[in-house]
Amino acid sequence: MPRASASRISVEEMAIGVLGKPTMQPSSREEQIRRTIAEINHCTDSGDYAGWVALFTEDGAFHMFGHSTVGHAALRAFIEADQPEHLR
Repeated sequence: MPRASASRISVEEMAIGVLGKPTMQPSSREEQIRRTIAEINHCTDSGDYAGWVALFTEDGAFHMFGHSTVGHAALRAFIEADQPEHLR
């Protein structure tokens, strides 16, 4: 599936077209979303910053508490600062 090109990507869009990993196809959109959320959480918990960033398109954005972080470089800097090893 093609990647979403909008600068703001929804969880549903990530679940459908951004994971890019060969996995068993979920049976529903709801299951796709659940798997994507699980992948986000796993990457965050394990400190897999590259994996976390890879869940976004190159121009993808993460919106939290009124702040937006856009693009892979900014997303990497954000997740590294937000989830340092001593806090995981």
